[in-house]
Amino acid sequence: MRLATIIASGAEKIAVVDQAERLFLLEDLIAGELPRTVLDIVEMPKEAYGRFAKAVADALAVGKAGAIKPDSWLPPLRKPGKIVGVALNNDAIARQTYKYFKHPAFFMKAPSALIGHGETVRIRREYGLTHPEPELAVIIGKRLSGASEAEILDAVFGYTIINDVTSVSIKDEDSIHFEFRREGANIPWRRAKSSDDADIYLTYHMRSKNTDTFGPMGPWIVTADEIADPNALTVDSWLGEKMIAEDSTANLRFSVQHTLAHLSRNVTLEPGDIVHMGTAVDPKREALREQNFQLMPWPVKITISGIGTLCNPVEIVD
Repeated sequence: MRLATIIASGAEKIAVVDQAERLFLLEDLIAGELPRTVLDIVEMPKEAYGRFAKAVADALAVGKAGAIKPDSWLPPLRKPGKIVGVALNNDAIARQTYKYFKHPAFFMKAPSALIGHGETVRIRREYGLTHPEPELAVIIGKRLSGASEAEILDAVFGYTIINDVTSVSIKDEDSIHFEFRREGANIPWRRAKSSDDADIYLTYHMRSKNTDTFGPMGPWIVTADEIADPNALTVDSWLGEKMIAEDSTANLRFSVQHTLAHLSRNVTLEPGDIVHMGTAVDPKREALREQNFQLMPWPVKITISGIGTLCNPVEIVD
């Protein structure tokens, strides 16, 4: 099943999307008391969800309702409890590092950054170098705390696409360099440039990844039963007509199962939480930081096999 949140006739609605990518209002497909949001569906008990899914499938099969066109799209999950990003989770990135993470490393993305399919990414001149990051996003369907890798896929509700828009210039502004030149400094993982080099560099991502409109997501959620292996999906991205990434989730350094299991050892994941798995990288093409929206304010399009295509215009504003 594919579930979207849209604006239709001036109101927020749940839409069901068929395999031909036609949209049907949930309220036109089934009668009775309906979930108000996609999150309500995610949180349904297993048996209730099974009845709901069957009713929707039966209604689609008999053509109970006509397809509609939305006025606009919203993020499929409007108010997730938390959004967690996975940093630098790609084999191509790992090959360029002196020291790589032992386990996945994480950051938070604010729900207020989310926008829907077709909505505009707005880039101020002051943001400087800003680029897209095409990623698979996992929607948690069942509470996870200290979970094993074997439990993970049964706890996933579904998958969608997220563009983790990032401002490198803001990141640079929000970084700090500590100079340490004292005897006895012990930072064993660093490659010191000299015997007295103990410098530390810290970066904070609140603004660089959480600025308003920096989280295009959608166009819909594909439920987990339709994705046989989330670690074998193609991820392609374009700026305008220029292809900027051709990759696969097979190249994730840490798999979906490993990432979520490791995260759940420290952070309890709740139904409706979102974890996006790290940017696609294409070593055959220019680095993502060369895909600067300031110089190329073209629409950005991301396609993930088995899910669909997320497309958003980009606007430069003063």
